[in-house]
Amino acid sequence: MFEKHWKLVALAPLLILVASLAILAGNALSTGFVMKRDVDLTGGKRLSFAGGEEAFSTVHATLPDADVRLYTGAAPTVVVTLPYETEERSAIAALQAAGITGDIAYQTIGPAIGEVFWQQSLTATLTAFFLMSVIVFVMFRSLVPSGIVMLSALVDMTGTMAVMSLLNVPLSLHMVAALILIVAYSIDTDVLLTSTVLKFSGSAASAMKTGLTMVSTTFVALLALYVSTSSPVLQTIALVLMTGIVIDVPVTWLMNAGLLRMWVERRG
Repeated sequence: MFEKHWKLVALAPLLILVASLAILAGNALSTGFVMKRDVDLTGGKRLSFAGGEEAFSTVHATLPDADVRLYTGAAPTVVVTLPYETEERSAIAALQAAGITGDIAYQTIGPAIGEVFWQQSLTATLTAFFLMSVIVFVMFRSLVPSGIVMLSALVDMTGTMAVMSLLNVPLSLHMVAALILIVAYSIDTDVLLTSTVLKFSGSAASAMKTGLTMVSTTFVALLALYVSTSSPVLQTIALVLMTGIVIDVPVTWLMNAGLLRMWVERRG
């Protein structure tokens, strides 16, 4: 059954790319950006303090216009994002009057600095993608296998961004770093597959066994980090990487393997 319809199965993960591009394009049409950006990349103010569900509800009631997120873990943390024009001392006083106790840390990032960070993030991402493309092409000396590898990386990155957008996780500096790691991880597994088949005349099944072992161990480590940490930064990075790893499984072992098989068979 699989052998009869393997081409359709191989092309099925491309639906991830189509759906992801549709989500990101919808965001761009409605907001002007493919993803909602955090204060790191736009400028604004961020308050953070230790607290759970009760504190989260209190903040929502006290500051209804603020963007509030609850990060669970060993020590739950509430993070409040406010516009740059907001007076942070007034917001802190309002929270304390509403019953929030303990230290409330705050951070301010100017709009000009946020724009600089945004431009630098775009430059870093595009540069990393370009340099990885060059390295892959040098390794295989063939346009088609190299293009398949980079297509897989593109699907992983856009798919992860779309999922984060649906989860209402804003694009931040640490997410950009995690997305670049997703591209690198994707290329790693795709190079494993392509090298096994083309350079070492091995089977995709043997490469898949090694690749899924890598995926399993990495995912378990990231899951442990996500559950145990109380740092919003580490939790976001772990969430992004876990999402990218899950998307990479069908993309590499169905789409990449299938497209590679089509190319090899066409070459005879």
